[in-house]
Amino acid sequence: MLMKKKRLLLPQRARQIPLHWSWIDHRLVADRHLQRCSSDAWTLYLLLLSVGDSHGLSYYSLASIAARLGWDEGRVMSARRELVRGDFVAYEKPFYQVLELPSPESPIRSEGRRVDLGTVLREALNKIHTDQP
Repeated sequence: MLMKKKRLLLPQRARQIPLHWSWIDHRLVADRHLQRCSSDAWTLYLLLLSVGDSHGLSYYSLASIAARLGWDEGRVMSARRELVRGDFVAYEKPFYQVLELPSPESPIRSEGRRVDLGTVLREALNKIHTDQP
């Protein structure tokens, strides 16, 4: 099978990495993170990536975000909850922080605390062994 050689379709419009912070990590697709949240959540995520500083911090108000996206505030809050629950964004009024993407092997959230996946599996195996007659 022949591999097609990549070429810029519009070289004069080649994307340059800006001096300010703002990019989208390819792991959103590669690690299947996109499947974990709604399109509303990812729309908010894109806005937060675009306005955040080099640490992913921003402090746009709820009303400002709603106005920029053309949404009501409830829709923004719902999208924000998804991103926080998915461990993509941290929020503490008035600050948002876009977080480093979790790796597939990373700890998972359970009732607001981080739990190591290995610990979960060991506990499950122990429970199976102790529940047997």
